[in-house]
Amino acid sequence: MGLRAVCIDEKFQGKGIGTEFIRLLKRYLQKHFPSFPMIYLTVNCKNIGAFKCYKRGGFADTGFLYLGGEYGPQHVMRMELK
Repeated sequence: MGLRAVCIDEKFQGKGIGTEFIRLLKRYLQKHFPSFPMIYLTVNCKNIGAFKCYKRGGFADTGFLYLGGEYGPQHVMRMELK
């Protein structure tokens, strides 16, 4: 399973909303998609705030970069759901 996009309005960033969303997302996916062992996403290497948010929410950096996007290199991250 892959996560396509998450956007938090600038005036609400830095308040823990994104991190809490990711934590709640994990519980939601575990309940509604129990056959999926993990979820993946990519985050732009320049977007340090989002990268840290995903890590705090439970994602881990795989150590791989996705280089095929229009917006530059992307960290590939995953979160275990099992």
